[in-house]
Amino acid sequence: MGIVSYLSDRGVKINWFLLRYLLPRYVSLYKKITIDEEGKPGVWYYRFVVSMLSALVLAILGLVAKSF
Repeated sequence: MGIVSYLSDRGVKINWFLLRYLLPRYVSLYKKITIDEEGKPGVWYYRFVVSMLSALVLAILGLVAKSF
């Protein structure tokens, strides 16, 4: 949980109980903070986006393969 750790180090209060539902909010906050500090989104942002897109593509492929 690199994004959550990064935000926690920057003083953002993390709601661990609702983390699953608040993760998109934390990702956008991480992107905003890293753009302000470094001028570009941090590496954890890109890893999150790539993993979510990969999961979506594989889920769609699984549904298509199951229908045949």
